[in-house]
Amino acid sequence: GQTPANLAAAAKDTALAYYNNQRVAQKDRAFAAYIVASAEGALDNKPEALRWARRAVARASQDCGGQ
Repeated sequence: GQTPANLAAAAKDTALAYYNNQRVAQKDRAFAAYIVASAEGALDNKPEALRWARRAVARASQDCGGQ
């Protein structure tokens, strides 16, 4: 189903708060980036969705030692 824009925007705002908090664990910041990517996709902002998906993968890779 299609995510309503207001819910996608709320999820994005919350995820950005976690992503930008340096005290949040790396794996949790990676998941927050994934949520931002998903929200951007739901808002039909494909370039930002792709950018945030790449950030999520990069953070997840850092968390597992680049393996």
